[in-house]
Amino acid sequence: MDEIKEIRSNVYPHNHFIWQLNEQGVTESDLRNRDWILSVEQDILDELGNYHSIAPQRVCIDPSPQSLRFNEVMFDPLQDPMDHIPNGVEYLEIWNQDKNSTCLENLFITLEENEDGMRASQKFHNTRFKWVPPQEPLLLVASPNYISIDHHPILKRHPIPHLEDSRVLILEGVHFGLNKGSDKRYLSHQYLGILDSLYYSEDWHNPNLYTTKGLSLERIDPYPSYTSAHNWTTSIDATGGTPLKKNSVQQVASSKSTSNSEEFYFEPNPFSPDYDGFEDVSFLHYSWDYSNYLIRVWIYDRYGRLVNRLVHNAVGGNQGVIMWNGKNEHGKRVPIGRYIAYLEATDAHNGRMKRLKTTVVVAR
Repeated sequence: MDEIKEIRSNVYPHNHFIWQLNEQGVTESDLRNRDWILSVEQDILDELGNYHSIAPQRVCIDPSPQSLRFNEVMFDPLQDPMDHIPNGVEYLEIWNQDKNSTCLENLFITLEENEDGMRASQKFHNTRFKWVPPQEPLLLVASPNYISIDHHPILKRHPIPHLEDSRVLILEGVHFGLNKGSDKRYLSHQYLGILDSLYYSEDWHNPNLYTTKGLSLERIDPYPSYTSAHNWTTSIDATGGTPLKKNSVQQVASSKSTSNSEEFYFEPNPFSPDYDGFEDVSFLHYSWDYSNYLIRVWIYDRYGRLVNRLVHNAVGGNQGVIMWNGKNEHGKRVPIGRYIAYLEATDAHNGRMKRLKTTVVVAR
């Protein structure tokens, strides 16, 4: 593993301090596997001859591939000046999946390619000395002029407690220009290329709602091993969204399985896909001691009728998690009751095959 030659920390925002870590044997793997605190025992002398005492600070490093993921999108905010309700603004929220604090310098947004294969870009006013803690969100909003987030109009609609300007990036412009039907945006880095993409659609919203204006789309599980429309749904927060807060519909898949045992189960079980933000989806966990299977998963009702094909010839690995949102293949919510999941894992090359079955209850 190559050693990190130097790393800039957000220790003192008016100077660039370069910390030499290679002599201490600190590798990139070491930095990415935990959150580091930099403590300076002696005062620092700047170029003007002044000494500064430095409080302990987090060390932030550049993002790794897919460490920053789109986590929430507000593409159709409230904009009625006569409804006596504070207007909203477009915003995007990004989730830092890394175990370390991540630098936001050199980030920008790009749009989908045009007919000439070119991508337009959207720049932020300032990304220097911006960073996000591990497993925390960062907020992207727009403003024609660079202002402190404390004065941004988003706060009129969405109160944000413990607001930190270091993890807010303000786009140059009045808004992102997000289309209301569907659109695509890329989170890009000047030197690392595209970090993540989001193709959203209004069809991802809760189908039971009469209108979704002023309501954001939130990711259900912020730590997915896949990208799927089924992992997004409508915010149930009273303000219509949760910028820089835990998603109102968040439901993280836990794992009880180990690579040394064979397990196949749903959690939670039962679950209630009623869009109230609590146990709206169930996660199907599997594990075994072989990694070369291709897997297929079907859901049947208690009468043996096919309800949904969850997975078809996907690489299984030796363990994984598959989400079911309680809908059939036509996107309709299934009736309450007991359902049966069948998994078939095959390795045609070596003649291996495995079949597993488990049940899950859809409740009110």
